[in-house]
Amino acid sequence: MKPIYIICEDQYGKLFFQNLCRRISNRINVKVKSAKGRGRIPYEAPRIIKAAAQDYRKFIVVFDSDGENNAEQEIQQKLTSELSQYNLQIELIVVACNPCIEEWIVANMCLNDAKPLEFLKRNHKYEKRHLPGYADRLDIDILSSKSQSFRKFFDALRRFSESRWDV
Repeated sequence: MKPIYIICEDQYGKLFFQNLCRRISNRINVKVKSAKGRGRIPYEAPRIIKAAAQDYRKFIVVFDSDGENNAEQEIQQKLTSELSQYNLQIELIVVACNPCIEEWIVANMCLNDAKPLEFLKRNHKYEKRHLPGYADRLDIDILSSKSQSFRKFFDALRRFSESRWDV
């Protein structure tokens, strides 16, 4: 099975995606690296991908859009442009969580809140350090139907894993 490299925003996201991928299927072989902040994605992701491209061919970059409508397309363009000069044989999928990864948690509760981070802080005493623990509480079926960004992430995992697995 070919390994998949996930690049996310921060250390809590790193643990969250490791837990989530393990939970989705034990057949998924992933490595997760933090770009150390959303603003660092356009700079760190190309560096990380160039360094890892010898051992990895499939990359997923996941970040918070922070409500910016074209954030996903902008990051995709920047990464594609930056990486094109290196002639790397990779596949890259960019996923923007709108407005943030906490949207997945709120969508899993079958709720729709324009400010999911504030909702979780206000109603569940949520702190960013709690994010990794939520990976074990997510219902993949509910989340796939309620969150477009999760569905894109999930579909990328399925496609990249090159094997059939059930949730």
